[in-house]
Amino acid sequence: MSVFLILTSLSFIDFSSDKKAYYQILCINLNLYNNAFTGKDYNYYNGKYLNKEDKETFLKLIPKEGLKLSGEAFLSFLSISYNFWNFSGSFNLRTKGKIEKEIFELLLFGNKLNQIYQLKESKGELFTFSQFKNTFNFYFKRNWQLGLGISYLKGHYYFKTENNYLTLLTTQNFLNLYNEINYQRSLGGQGFGFDIGFGKRVKENLVFKIIMENLGNKIFWQKENKIGKIILIIDSLNFSKINAGNYYSFMKEEKETIGFVNNPLPMKINLFLENKIKDYLKIKPSISWAINEFFKFSFESYYQPFNFLWIINSLNLYLLSSKNTSLENFSSEIGIGLGITIKRFDFLVFQEYYKGFLLNAKGFYFKLSFGYNFSINS
Repeated sequence: MSVFLILTSLSFIDFSSDKKAYYQILCINLNLYNNAFTGKDYNYYNGKYLNKEDKETFLKLIPKEGLKLSGEAFLSFLSISYNFWNFSGSFNLRTKGKIEKEIFELLLFGNKLNQIYQLKESKGELFTFSQFKNTFNFYFKRNWQLGLGISYLKGHYYFKTENNYLTLLTTQNFLNLYNEINYQRSLGGQGFGFDIGFGKRVKENLVFKIIMENLGNKIFWQKENKIGKIILIIDSLNFSKINAGNYYSFMKEEKETIGFVNNPLPMKINLFLENKIKDYLKIKPSISWAINEFFKFSFESYYQPFNFLWIINSLNLYLLSSKNTSLENFSSEIGIGLGITIKRFDFLVFQEYYKGFLLNAKGFYFKLSFGYNFSINS
């Protein structure tokens, strides 16, 4: 058992001849990408006082269609593997949204006199859920293996806002603003999903796998489902009305609604080819198709110069199949990580940076894992 096991999420299809017992103490994944800012851009502007030139440069980074954001956070708080069985529990947060470029113009330069601002495309979605998964691997025929995974999904919180509207006009004599925010929320739900995979040992050190993840996964949100609307109106005939304090109105309304369903995780079809070239070197080219989202072409290598140290690197290329994501056209990721095995403890830190070939996906991915190995060689 090694850090390699942690990186592959406790190997859904595993041809190892060892009898394994493994406890993953902790695993944290953070993933954030967008269509405007690289990690270098963020580090440059974060906490910095922006002069006019900085503001103009900052604004140019944002495409005309606005800033698209997408993020994921994953915390595995329990994962136990023994021989052909694995049980895992995790907490997940997923979010995505779009912010129109004009909003950044307002934040950076303020509202210009006699210019009408109309915003109606900003939107966002955020939800959290827990996943409890049982996975079983079975041998059949010669050098073939079948993997089955069944998940219970517990929804905690859901929030979505869209069809929002803002109009703003400022002159030397008056201010007019209308802002409407529409939202939907829920405080709980539950659902199920399953995985299936097949593996074939082609040669002693060569394994082919096909894994289909998150099939039929749905969360039925049924607890305290609400839809709401917030409206803020500022309508001053002149600025003296503002001094009088009767220039605005604020309204919030919320009502019960029926339950709804969402797919918390994208359905994926993954093809892997794992090749152990030497005892200290493994390579893993793969293709992943996230239905209605993207194709991913990945090449990973695992190099072990010493018994206690792993060096992991990756190169990933994306080709989009949908516009409903912050990745656009092509994008690439380059990552490197270090894994250390000290006695029976495994520790892994992995970092990837995204940077598109054109005006495409930018961001970062970070993973931290810590596990304990009870493996016993047969």
